[in-house]
Amino acid sequence: MNFLTFFLSLYSVSAANKLRSIDARLGKCHGIEIRELTINQAHKYFKSGSLTPEKLTECYLNRIKKMNPFLNAVIEVNPDALKITKTLPEELKTQPLYGIPILVKDNIATKDKMNTTAGNPALLSAIPNDDAEVVQRLRSAGAIILGKANLSEMSGFLGSGVKAGFSTRGGQTKNPYLESGEVAGSSSGSAVAVSANLAIAALGTETSGSLNSPARLNSIFTLKSTYGLVSSKGVIPIASSLDTVGAMTRSADDLKIIAGVLTGKLTRSKCSFRNSNKLKVGIINIPKEKSNPTFDKFKSSLENSMSIIPSDVFSLNDLDYIGADIDATRLAEFPSALNSYIKNTKNTKITVKYLIDQKKGGPISSYDKLNDVLSSLSCNNTHDIQKSQALARKAIDDLLEKNKFDALLLPGDLYVFGIVYSVIARYPSMTIPLGLDYKGFPSADRITGIRHKPKFIGY
Repeated sequence: MNFLTFFLSLYSVSAANKLRSIDARLGKCHGIEIRELTINQAHKYFKSGSLTPEKLTECYLNRIKKMNPFLNAVIEVNPDALKITKTLPEELKTQPLYGIPILVKDNIATKDKMNTTAGNPALLSAIPNDDAEVVQRLRSAGAIILGKANLSEMSGFLGSGVKAGFSTRGGQTKNPYLESGEVAGSSSGSAVAVSANLAIAALGTETSGSLNSPARLNSIFTLKSTYGLVSSKGVIPIASSLDTVGAMTRSADDLKIIAGVLTGKLTRSKCSFRNSNKLKVGIINIPKEKSNPTFDKFKSSLENSMSIIPSDVFSLNDLDYIGADIDATRLAEFPSALNSYIKNTKNTKITVKYLIDQKKGGPISSYDKLNDVLSSLSCNNTHDIQKSQALARKAIDDLLEKNKFDALLLPGDLYVFGIVYSVIARYPSMTIPLGLDYKGFPSADRITGIRHKPKFIGY
């Protein structure tokens, strides 16, 4: 799906004409169409000699240079990206991400010439001593770290009233589909960059919905793995008991390849949601008037194995309770999690209070939630999420086990239940883009499943 069809409506006629010109000029890379390019396709072009990692990286850097001023999806590019493509070791040619340009969210540490700040200038001095573990895995698999993606500053946790996708360093990330420009957060830049073909893929992070929400609004795939399967070491944290890292891609196959690299569970088989004869999927019901043809087509591909579940299977009271518990967990865990991260940087003096002081008078003038964090510290506060975790796991497990489901599909307005319940349960969840909904906006469904369920979500 070409994002410009929707993107042009956001701007004046002159800007729209300029974007058409840029897109037409940069759509092909040395004669090869790179919009919607997949990892496997890129490797075929490398093998045939039609493209090289250097040429492909150069083409994505050109797209970023020309199109990012309209999107603010990328905070900075890697000044050594092209140099790296020229010095890739021969032995990496057999690796699954050889020569593949990938962006990483600006809260994921890289030990190179780029900054790692979560969009906050106050962290420019906190230079990482090491790559984040997920970055190490990407590099070992042959990937080119193309640059850093914009985000909701400090993952959108510390200041209320700030629009999702805004950071002091990167400005306001813009959605290529929605007239309102809503991008969701906090992995906004990662999602927009992938949607706009500024890279083959990107890494984002999630504490509570920060992968799946922007993926939904930008019509791309993402996977939040079972908690603990993907390392969050070297990520500027929010809550260490919930934080995780995930890939954001335009294809299911690319998602599976990168998830395999991040978890160490790489398989060579292709993904297919049509090959679902052995699956049993529970689809939470939505009103017919809120459905759309794309979703109906997706449902029909599962018609031999799906079961419709009443929409009231999740409790609104439990939803409110669990949501409040997620907030309490983040407040309680942030100070110690931040301290642990800062210890592995060049500036070990950064504290919660320092972040508050540095924000005074800035574009985000108040980190008001940090005052709650300070109050929490003065009380030596801790938080136990076991009750909420038990509620969420019971809600999911009962549906899966009672009905022998392999996974649950939560469409449309019920999407938020999938976010809140799977987050606190620490279960895997995946966003699948479905085109446009009944309002003409990007649509997606969220799949969640029991821990390590191998048939559907094996991550």
